Amino acid sequence: MTKLVPMTNLLLSRSTLPFQLPDFAGISDADILPALQAGIDEHDEQITAIIENPALPDFVNTVEALETSGQLLRRVLQVFYALYAADGTESRQNLIAEVSARYSAHSSELLLNTALYERCAAALETTAQALTEEQRRTTQKWLDQFTEAGAHLPEATKKKLKDISAELSAVATEFTQRQLAAQKQAAVLVTYREQLAGLSESQIESLKAAATESGQDGYLIQLELPMIQSLAGSLSHRPLRERLFKASFTRGDSDTHGTDELVLKMVRLRAEKAALLGQPDYAHTVLAQRTAPDAAAVEKLVNDVVPAAMAQARAERDRLAEFARDTDGLEDFAVWDHAYYETKLRAAEYAVDEDETKKYFQLEKVLEDGVFFAAEKLYGITMVPRTDLSGYAPDVRVWEVRDGDGAAIGLFLGDYFTRSTKQGGAWMTSFRDATDLLDELPVVLNVMNIVPAPAGQPTLLSLDEVTTVFHEFGHALHGLLSTVEYPSVSGTSVPQDFVEFPSQFNEMWALWPEVVANFATHVDTGEVLDAATLAKIDQAQKFGQGYATTEYLAAVLIDWAWHRLSADEAAEIPDVAAFEEQVLAQAGIDTSIVPPRYRSNFFKHVFSGPGYAAGYYSYFWSEVLDADAEAWMRTNGGLDRTAGMKYRNEVLAMGDAREPMESYAAFTGRQPSAEHLLRRRGLAA
Repeated sequence: MTKLVPMTNLLLSRSTLPFQLPDFAGISDADILPALQAGIDEHDEQITAIIENPALPDFVNTVEALETSGQLLRRVLQVFYALYAADGTESRQNLIAEVSARYSAHSSELLLNTALYERCAAALETTAQALTEEQRRTTQKWLDQFTEAGAHLPEATKKKLKDISAELSAVATEFTQRQLAAQKQAAVLVTYREQLAGLSESQIESLKAAATESGQDGYLIQLELPMIQSLAGSLSHRPLRERLFKASFTRGDSDTHGTDELVLKMVRLRAEKAALLGQPDYAHTVLAQRTAPDAAAVEKLVNDVVPAAMAQARAERDRLAEFARDTDGLEDFAVWDHAYYETKLRAAEYAVDEDETKKYFQLEKVLEDGVFFAAEKLYGITMVPRTDLSGYAPDVRVWEVRDGDGAAIGLFLGDYFTRSTKQGGAWMTSFRDATDLLDELPVVLNVMNIVPAPAGQPTLLSLDEVTTVFHEFGHALHGLLSTVEYPSVSGTSVPQDFVEFPSQFNEMWALWPEVVANFATHVDTGEVLDAATLAKIDQAQKFGQGYATTEYLAAVLIDWAWHRLSADEAAEIPDVAAFEEQVLAQAGIDTSIVPPRYRSNFFKHVFSGPGYAAGYYSYFWSEVLDADAEAWMRTNGGLDRTAGMKYRNEVLAMGDAREPMESYAAFTGRQPSAEHLLRRRGLAA
């Protein structure tokens, strides 16, 4: 009889591949739970050793020991959660609840450990004068986490907090699964090709391929995460536009995959957690770890902009309705007509045909001759394809990132095409983080959901998709160019309302003339997008800002309202949709003109985990910094190595090693002003 030799669990040891890139081909889903438990057990032993160390607590034997602990657990979680989000196979869907439950319980135990909290506090007091700024901030970050979790509270209260954390983890997991299932269920199957008039041939072929892959005949429009679907701007068949909007709006309402009860449960649990922590609401627990000084500052930023944005959105709607009436005799303009007629009016007024514009935006060229080109000009880095290294799926590509002197910085992985197992949206994550303490270089991943062109044809992007490629690479740069000592302050481990600044800052280069001239060549003729057309595109982008701003702020208001509820108030909310409508109406937003970017029942940012809960305002808060920084760049050389290196050294390299607003001031020499943002969006008085 042949003896079966058990396969090695590769997650139990550091990868031997370059940069510790996970050996995806050798990792099995069956490895996850054993490796996770081994990681938890190892971490528990390491924490016990720190607490029981008889030496006087100091930074090295306490905080630095904490920073080096848990590396096996970190490796398992980074691999699993990245794979679950980008390639959530049935096997991984079946694992997520158990993984999340075990990790949540372990994390609660760690952050509610009073002995560990007191040892960290003693270490700070003992060695404060000898610490570097990064060491002080790393220590304070740990103390803030302990305080936010409730490590200083009585045992009975900590027990309640542990139970709430476990339940929140379970609810968030279920929300994610139902939200994804509802999104898939709501996909729109089109039987007749004529209904797809307005789409390009390659788009139609992609929809046909999606239907075939799902075992159906016809053309399948799979929903994207935001309310308004990108295809709506091109579809001339009005009944299909209406059908697509209603499918998007009502996902999450079904009995099978409904999420309303989960939203209410999560809101109530978060409010109860805040009360146990002595806070009036969940938003206050979050703000303690943000750059926004208080709730009033967030509310002022949002409420000051809503009236002007809604007024402009209403004027834009009236203009579009008139245009639709004059053009097509449409007398009953509706919200599902907005994107289509906005596209047509933009083409008429600015001579910008978005379908024609796409022909200048080939994914490969946008990425390599646009995004990578701008990064080389600004920061001196180069991206070298590593065809010898593989990602977790056939279409995931790998590049080695090198500095100006040829030294290796890390690895970058790009996963740009939609797949049925991928969650909606776009994001950045990492498999390894830059940290001198652990002698590790970063391995960073960007994920998007671009519909691929048929085999053998280049994939063409909308301008929004071009901007998103630049946006996500801005996050990647934040992770790649970090030069800190400690993992807790590396790269994107900054406050939530600062993390979007580097990504939004990087969007600036998407329409920068020198960058565009390098990547925007016509797919058929090879001609470069001319300066006059680029100027028109730039002007056209300012059209519709009232709608775009209001759409986003509506989602901010929904998130914020849920998390400003006290425990008693949250318990009294019976209906999710009614609460949303009340919040938006009170703010002066007319949802018949501008629906929110996300309804609560598919608001993944907020309800699939703590993520952006009470923090979705961060995009707008960060855009204040971005617009101000763009103004600074324009007066300091633009696409210029000297200006770029100052930004790299003062912001990207620093991670969270110092207070982020200090990093911003070190970069620009000033505090940001909202004036530049309002002017950019056409909302300035």
